[in-house]
Amino acid sequence: MKSCTSLLCSVWLVIGIITLFCFPKLVTASDVFYDDFSVIDSYHWNIDLTPSLGNVVNIIDGSYLSLSSPRGTTFPYVHLKNVSFPDNDYKIALRYKISGFYDFGSGIFFSDKLIPYGITREFIPSDSIFHIWPVGTSSVWINTFVCEHSSVSCSDSQFLHIDSNAINTWNLLEISYHDSVYSLYLNGQNIFVSKPSTLRISNIWFGNPQTTFTKVLRPNVNIDYLRISNESNNYLIPTIIIPGLGASWDMGAILSGTDGNNWTVPSFVKEYDGLISSFINTKDPNDTDRNLYIFPYDWRKPLSVLAERLKVYIDTNISTGEKVNLVGHSMGGLVARAYTQTYGTSKINKIITVGSPNKGVTEAYGVWEGATIWNDVWWAKMALELTTHFGANVGESNVQTVQRLVPSLRDLLPVYDFIKKDALVIPWSTLSQKNLYLGTLNQNVSQINSLTTAIYSKDIETDKIVKVIAPSEEDLALQRWVDGKPISDPFETADGDGTITEDSAKGTFSNILRGSGWHGELVTKNDNIQKIFGVLGLDQTKIISGNNDGRKNALVVVLRSPGKLEVCNIEVTKCNDQLGLYFPDYKLFMLPGYDNEELMIRVFEDGNKGTYKLHIGNIGDTSDWNIFDGNIVSNDQHDYYIVKSNGKNLSIQSSPANKEQCKKDRWKVMYDYFGFRNQGECVSYVERNERASSRFFWWI
Repeated sequence: MKSCTSLLCSVWLVIGIITLFCFPKLVTASDVFYDDFSVIDSYHWNIDLTPSLGNVVNIIDGSYLSLSSPRGTTFPYVHLKNVSFPDNDYKIALRYKISGFYDFGSGIFFSDKLIPYGITREFIPSDSIFHIWPVGTSSVWINTFVCEHSSVSCSDSQFLHIDSNAINTWNLLEISYHDSVYSLYLNGQNIFVSKPSTLRISNIWFGNPQTTFTKVLRPNVNIDYLRISNESNNYLIPTIIIPGLGASWDMGAILSGTDGNNWTVPSFVKEYDGLISSFINTKDPNDTDRNLYIFPYDWRKPLSVLAERLKVYIDTNISTGEKVNLVGHSMGGLVARAYTQTYGTSKINKIITVGSPNKGVTEAYGVWEGATIWNDVWWAKMALELTTHFGANVGESNVQTVQRLVPSLRDLLPVYDFIKKDALVIPWSTLSQKNLYLGTLNQNVSQINSLTTAIYSKDIETDKIVKVIAPSEEDLALQRWVDGKPISDPFETADGDGTITEDSAKGTFSNILRGSGWHGELVTKNDNIQKIFGVLGLDQTKIISGNNDGRKNALVVVLRSPGKLEVCNIEVTKCNDQLGLYFPDYKLFMLPGYDNEELMIRVFEDGNKGTYKLHIGNIGDTSDWNIFDGNIVSNDQHDYYIVKSNGKNLSIQSSPANKEQCKKDRWKVMYDYFGFRNQGECVSYVERNERASSRFFWWI
């Protein structure tokens, strides 16, 4: 802890100049000025105080500036100097906390003039344009003396209370100035837009320059960082969106267990559509520069590998000397961290982790130790299930398959005490399966702390603790649940987004913003995208909200070897891509949101003959797979399967043998009177209609 006294203040200028060279600030390409207050920089800050009265200006834990005093007649006064504000299109971002008990105010002022230290008069409207000031015993007000855009009759210098926040809490205030209009954002939420104003901010100061005639107690003023940036250039800074686990697909790689070279975010993963459209919407239509990138990746790989691949991607796509924003959702935030904490921040402007498991996620335990997917959107479950189902080796348990094919899951395990056995917490350090990689990252976030903002939600009860019993001998033989087998009702919950707890999403970062809603909604809801844009200094009026896919279950049908695949509803009015998602190149059909409806599957010849395997899976929190062997021996062969579900397990009936059985089992039946087909053949509605249209066939 450092403090400024009368003797020390006389040498701060020399120390400050040395500091500028020895400890350069993390300034981005668009920054006019940035200070994270890891040291006191006397070149840019003037400090007035009365040390004999106990006034103190401190740097707390190398992290933030703190102004305080005991009960007395003066208070520290710190104001910015040697910084010129842009004429237009700039943003001021300030993270602050007013704390402690008081009976007289101290705060933060944004003004067009500098108040001299030691004044005895009360503040007047012309002293500030905006200011932050405590009111009452628990509230901090944000006030202004410029006119609100909706005011009918107003002139600058009239007082207006804009918004409030609680005392003793950290808050982020952003003041954007464009075409003589001020816009204010509190914790990412727009709270004020002014009429065009002639008032121009040219000074920022903290504390209180006023001397009182009696002793008073004032609150502490704490500043985490101050950034002044050219907002007009923010939309030119490239941004890379890094999606979450399972959002990137290379169908061939997933089905074959190979690395693949065509990873993309497919059209059926819609969570990022609104966010992507919002970024595109900020660009000048005449600007052909590409400033938005999507980094799809092989989420099966460990974070260390993904960090290296992101490095290659950035080096390939981002010009030398240019900085980039990284916006990572869920696991994507950890990929961003792994890159920056491994390869440095020289190419990074800002990092935003959105609902990222910065301290791990409980759901990873179910998959890693039990091959059980507890809670996720359908496409993430499907990606994992296809990977492990088709990638399993003979004699290998499900857990062994998962751990061999998807080692990234170990990097997502919680790094806190999250298992209870017999009501006692099992220390994380004693677990057999530990997340050492994320634990190491969390030990040193200082290099990215000032650049990183963690967005979280606390709206949903979220699994945090797993209650377990000892694994059985069978479990241990299969290397399953080695650190404890979950009981029937295994979870203790905490506030979060339904997937990631609030505490995990916040991590150990100083800059945090509260979002709202479920895990997927953190990148789809308007107010959440608004917070992302607020951090990046982008125009929040350009936001386009997205759609969160809340479906958890899906049915999948995959045909291996010869034949063609058709999946229809039982009425055969919708088939394949009219019914769900159909990928003919892979003979794969998926039905998101499968709700136990009865379906019909047809396998028919495609010019090739031979044996085939039909894989049918009901994918949910648990998965039920059925595999059928068939043999295509004739050119006109059609094999049929009816799929039913009881809500958990599938019941599948293969082609019936004769016409009467067809009728009994509710198949659509065609009888060929003209001898072109075997009598009593069972066919689909589609084929029946095709034949009937030729007028050679009759419907029975």
